[in-house]
Amino acid sequence: MIRVLLVLKDLRVGNGIASCIMNYYDFLIDNGFSIDFLLLQNIDSDYMNKAMQHGKVFVLPYSKMKYSKSVKKCLDSIFKNNKYDIIHVNARGPYGAWILKKASKEEIKYRIYHSHNPKNNLTLKSTLNSFIYNRLCVKRATHYLACSKTAGNSIFGERKYSILKNCIDPERFMYNSDHRLKIRRELKIEESTIVIGTVARLDKQKNPLFVLDCFAEFLLINNNAVLVWVGNGSMMDQVKEYAKARNIDNKVYFVGVKKNVNEWYSMMDYFLLPSKFEGLGIVFIEAQASGLPCFGSTAVPEDTEVTNLMHRLDIKSGAKVWANAIAKCEKNVNRGEAVNQIKQSGYDIKNEYDALAKYYNSLIERG
Repeated sequence: MIRVLLVLKDLRVGNGIASCIMNYYDFLIDNGFSIDFLLLQNIDSDYMNKAMQHGKVFVLPYSKMKYSKSVKKCLDSIFKNNKYDIIHVNARGPYGAWILKKASKEEIKYRIYHSHNPKNNLTLKSTLNSFIYNRLCVKRATHYLACSKTAGNSIFGERKYSILKNCIDPERFMYNSDHRLKIRRELKIEESTIVIGTVARLDKQKNPLFVLDCFAEFLLINNNAVLVWVGNGSMMDQVKEYAKARNIDNKVYFVGVKKNVNEWYSMMDYFLLPSKFEGLGIVFIEAQASGLPCFGSTAVPEDTEVTNLMHRLDIKSGAKVWANAIAKCEKNVNRGEAVNQIKQSGYDIKNEYDALAKYYNSLIERG
């Protein structure tokens, strides 16, 4: 039996990294792997419940940017009472560095550092943190995974790494007219109204203020439109205030995190997310599976261009250019057809379900 400790920030259903790992989880369990989780945050979810049914779930005590006694005590206890063949770290920053250092001292032979995003250079603080802690994580790991070439090259440079795709179940995201009608009725949105949708955290990476700028410009072209934002985040209050300042708050719906996010894509007509950086942007794959024309930034990897529905624009071109691009793009009237392209693109979990198990096995076999 191969024993693995998976390290993640949390197991929220809305966490893209958690969803990526959990899409491979069932096959691992069914094929005799022992999987425990070490989390940075304790957030109840369906993923958490599933993990607790099949293994142990540890949660580190909170510590603000320093290796506290409580964190050390927790890690000491975990590694003293549990023996692992592989530790797979999906958390960056100081926690990732601390955990990999401890795993190295405990002589865990296979220490994987998994890059899900390129370097975060949005602020001086994030640039310094990214530089320091990514270097430490890379130094203390023995093997490297990435969700895309963009995420891998940025963090690992010339080091050899493998790509584990952020796969989805395309049929789950397939366009459904019943879901469209149901959710639009709940929000009192007419079928004739254009819905521009976003599924993302409200934080700097996702560029929410620019989303509102683009939408405001779009309203000057077609006023019969609304913006629906699925997700929460640290910038929620700021974004709501900005919507008021731009006099578009009556046209914007902030609906929070949704477990049935797959159904929400069906109620949209266009998908908009001008991220400042992305390792992949799994929501673009999901949105395309639902047949949505998608508009992302050039910071989004080319890997997302799995159908002709994906459009990548330069943020520097300005909100007016983005709004015009959306307005000129016809709504997709054959939305159910896109799912077949996703199935053939390499992002179908039904074809890639054993990829992580194969990777773990290859490490053990190579010795």
